[in-house]
Amino acid sequence: MSTVWVDTKTGECWDKFEDVPPEVLPRCEYLEDIPGPPEHPSDPDSMGRANWIIEKIAEKRHKIELLKAQQKKRLRQVEADLRSFEWLFGQELEEIVRRKMKSSGERTIHMDYGTAKLRWSKKWVIRDEEKLMSWAEENNPEAIKITRKILVSQLPKTDDHKGLPGAEQEKKQSFSISTKTQG
Repeated sequence: MSTVWVDTKTGECWDKFEDVPPEVLPRCEYLEDIPGPPEHPSDPDSMGRANWIIEKIAEKRHKIELLKAQQKKRLRQVEADLRSFEWLFGQELEEIVRRKMKSSGERTIHMDYGTAKLRWSKKWVIRDEEKLMSWAEENNPEAIKITRKILVSQLPKTDDHKGLPGAEQEKKQSFSISTKTQG
């Protein structure tokens, strides 16, 4: 039995802590009681030794597969926890941030662990495609797709054209947060 420091990225090993390069240390694992190969005659062609090596490789591969499965399961659990937490507290967070934004006049609030933003987006909602098509043929032909569909992205972006025939502009507000990575 022995103890060893293993670089989890490269697999390189050191017997003594003092020998581990400082830049590698954060990703090293300390393994205790690593069994050595079974005692065999000095015959390098010993099948006993070959079997032991294959057995250890198979064990490690199996462990990797188990860890991958556990990781996927745990990831799904954490994602479900996140969705639940956002469902339980998302509205409360938005209300707190909206009050802060209203009192400060800011549209972006920076916090210790992330940022909350409130933005308005304008989007054309087509109510009567034929009326809008007639208008676009005369006033904005590039907004017409050959399949005779209105390209909403080509309609005017400003409020100057209130009351386009067959369409009205809806204002939508979106709330978003971004988190900072910890480390």
